[in-house]
Amino acid sequence: TCLNHQPELLVLGHCDIITNATLDEIRKQLPNLKIAYRNVDALFVERNVERIRRRAPAVDALFLTTAGEQARSLADDPAKMFYIPNPVDRAYEAADCSRKPSSELDRDLFFAGRGPPSEPRFEIVRYLREQLHGQLHFETFGFDGALPLWGVDYDRVLAGSKMGLNLNRIEGDPLYSSARVGQLLGNGILTFIDRSTQLERFFRDRAVFFDSREDLLEKVRHFHAHDDERCGIASAGHDYVHAEMSSERVGQYIIDRTFGLSEA
Repeated sequence: TCLNHQPELLVLGHCDIITNATLDEIRKQLPNLKIAYRNVDALFVERNVERIRRRAPAVDALFLTTAGEQARSLADDPAKMFYIPNPVDRAYEAADCSRKPSSELDRDLFFAGRGPPSEPRFEIVRYLREQLHGQLHFETFGFDGALPLWGVDYDRVLAGSKMGLNLNRIEGDPLYSSARVGQLLGNGILTFIDRSTQLERFFRDRAVFFDSREDLLEKVRHFHAHDDERCGIASAGHDYVHAEMSSERVGQYIIDRTFGLSEA
């Protein structure tokens, strides 16, 4: 494929069946080619850490959705490692629930996730479900017997939700979140984020940050009762991610850093 199309840049994602030896052969044939690797999975998953370490020596630049010393330590040269946010795209994050009053939305709060039932995030969700029973419409998907959401069904839930929980399997890795943070913010859903993620650096006054499950419960109740405040914060988050974390901007950043075109 590379010999047919003669690219200047090759960006690798989930392509473990393509070996580093293959990349070396491509470089011999196309000596001016630059190769970038982007990985959006968590660093608390050991097999993912191994995947990044294995790929690092064969590429010109690496882009992770986790920042910090652990991320830099995975590259053979720390100068090759860069942080990127989870990008949003208006073709996918096409709804804007922040412009809709509660009466036009199907549910007040939702969370979708899969994993072992003992995960701490599911304990938080169960606590909220118990405490909020009868007070608001809270839907969950993917655990405790509820079916997961895929494709257009997930899109419909996003487009009809007032507030959403951004809960990761493990919290606290610098600036890390699953892709749901972009899906929630990008669709104008008021998003609740654990403060330990350090994402307040980007989303202060554009999302709601909490320190404990009790703090989260109090804030869910507050914004459920104060729709104007919900709309204002969610609108700020929606506009910010589409302006600053669009797929176009993230893509340009990958190009600039890989080719050394910009220090921005």
